[in-house]
Amino acid sequence: MQAAVTPVTDDINQEGAALTTQNVVFTYGAFFTQGKFRRMLHLSILLMLLQIWSGEDAIFAYSATMFHFDVFMGRVFAFIITVVNFFATLFSLLIVDRFGRRPSLIYGTSGCALALVTTGFSVHFDQPYASMVFVILFVIT
Repeated sequence: MQAAVTPVTDDINQEGAALTTQNVVFTYGAFFTQGKFRRMLHLSILLMLLQIWSGEDAIFAYSATMFHFDVFMGRVFAFIITVVNFFATLFSLLIVDRFGRRPSLIYGTSGCALALVTTGFSVHFDQPYASMVFVILFVIT
């Protein structure tokens, strides 16, 4: 099954015309067998696993239970997290084009790790509202 045929140029002269051109056929099988595509595949799988292991879904689902809120306060906190997540996503769409994906990934992952460590300390010392703040910072980063 062929995905696309893309012309690849080897060199470009001063007028902008390609000196040599050949057609390269990209297939789905090449994505799994060629080295440069396998590296991208492994990196994307690793990034998805890191996102799953970060615990973001657990925080969204069990935040009210983790912080021992009553039903009303748990719903308010879940609503706050959802709104913050929405606006942080919109903001990140603007930032990623300006600073690049790699720095955004590195700083975002570092910020998430720091926010989770501080959340753990605040839960350990029984500070639920400080934990809320750090969870919100986790969602933002």
